[in-house]
Amino acid sequence: MTATWRCAGLWAVVLAGPVLAAAGPQPKIQVDEPVYKFGKVWDFEPVEREFEVKNAGDAPLRIKRVRSTCGCLPVKAKPQTLAPGASTKIKIRLVAKNLRGKLKKAVYVESNDPKKPRQPLTFSGEVRQSITMAPPAARFKQLDHKVPSTLELTLTNHLPDPMTLSGPVSTHANVSVECSEIEKGKTFKVLLTAKPPYTGRALSGKVTFKTGLAKPLTHTISFFARVPPPVNIEPVRVFDLGRLDNSKEYTRTVRLVSTGGEPFELMEVSSSNWRFMPLVRELTEKKVYDVQITARPPFVWGANRAYVTFKTRPAVTTKLAVQLHGQLPPPITVSPQSLLFRHLTPEKGGQASVTISVDAPEPVKISSARSTLKNVTPKLETLEEGKRYRLTGTATPPLGPGRLSGQITLDTSHPKMKTLTVPVQSFPIRRPLPAVSVTPDPVLTIPGAGATTRPANASFVVRANNNEKVHVTKVEVSHDQIATSVEPYQGAKDRMTFVRITVPATARLRPEGETITIHTDHKRFGKFTRQIARYKRPTMRVRRPIRPGPPKAPPATSTQRGAKR
Repeated sequence: MTATWRCAGLWAVVLAGPVLAAAGPQPKIQVDEPVYKFGKVWDFEPVEREFEVKNAGDAPLRIKRVRSTCGCLPVKAKPQTLAPGASTKIKIRLVAKNLRGKLKKAVYVESNDPKKPRQPLTFSGEVRQSITMAPPAARFKQLDHKVPSTLELTLTNHLPDPMTLSGPVSTHANVSVECSEIEKGKTFKVLLTAKPPYTGRALSGKVTFKTGLAKPLTHTISFFARVPPPVNIEPVRVFDLGRLDNSKEYTRTVRLVSTGGEPFELMEVSSSNWRFMPLVRELTEKKVYDVQITARPPFVWGANRAYVTFKTRPAVTTKLAVQLHGQLPPPITVSPQSLLFRHLTPEKGGQASVTISVDAPEPVKISSARSTLKNVTPKLETLEEGKRYRLTGTATPPLGPGRLSGQITLDTSHPKMKTLTVPVQSFPIRRPLPAVSVTPDPVLTIPGAGATTRPANASFVVRANNNEKVHVTKVEVSHDQIATSVEPYQGAKDRMTFVRITVPATARLRPEGETITIHTDHKRFGKFTRQIARYKRPTMRVRRPIRPGPPKAPPATSTQRGAKR
């Protein structure tokens, strides 16, 4: 029945398609050659193509926009409407300058065609690099304010014509260029030299050469380097003091060093927190300074972080600052950390509670508890005025399936902690188990007839839940050849019992299955009825093959036709 129904549903879909398509005139976008295979090109060669887009439908085709998926495919096409039978041309150019290897790039024409709203126009081919560089990126490793830094590059010409590098021009005054020929017309060494003094945070620019080729006429190298600040902070700029103790002081030392050897004066050192006080000591005149930062108690929750800022002369372009921070336990703690409901059912509610402790020099008053869950009602009790409180949440039915997830917000009189949030969670809310259950329910499936020659062995499990006790007293089966046995589980004889069954391979069971009745000594669940059935393979509807007709006689040869004449 299932296979037949699926076949019928499939035929319904197939038949409904043409009916919906023929409901009215529809536009249809058509591109005769949507994929342009340009083969192999050099990275300086232009690749252009005009795609003809036609409306092959019987309704106006509205081209909403032409969208490119890559910056290498710039396209300029305005929205337009094509009448039935009309066509337009879209010109697309592939910029292969920064491309390499095999590629496949597309431009999408978005229209009101219901069957193909996005028509791709694709460029496919391979781009070869005419000139390669090793390493592929011209990046200086580390600049020094005292000595020049160099970067060596190798350029290789892959064109059949010989190349000559001449007339190098650098866009940055601090970078000079030298080039020499390694292999005539093919390989060249380029040496970039960055000379101090540097300004700003980065050094970047371009170097352009004349190649002596017909194409490309010039070759450009882009270079980059990070400029270290004239004054550096050692060893780090962020200090984690860990867990703070109000009986201890914490000291950290940083060093300000002139990276370029130029003298500087440390004019001002300021701290954002009065508990973190800096002390400056000059080690080398106008070149090296040590700053000792001491964090002194009392530490207060919410005010255990400081930024120490340095001002120099001459002024440094980058900001010189050090951050210090530590951890303190909050003045109000919740134990456990969340209000967790453990045993909830849809028909039965429950309670959960947490203890709120105050660790502050002044007593803290907590009031006005608000819950974000409609079924959870908060109640606040005072255990010790200003010091300890108990928050109890009551979950009232009906409760939906899933888990409880929300929060309870409390107002406090603490100046740094105006509100306190307690998360509300629960274990999954499920329906309670019956006092006694028998699994599997309702049918126990055994191997089908003919699947094996051995007897089929299976079992039912009789289990007592919720601290109940149960014993199996009698088992009845509607088939004479099915043997049964009762085996209490070792270690839990009052709570779990196995009912073993053995079905011979030759036993014929009714199509709807045989009935087994399990009797127990429980007052409310004294009898359970289950089914025993053999596994049935799903029947598949097989289409019969078409019988071939009688074989046709082979055509007469020229010799046979001559004989007939």
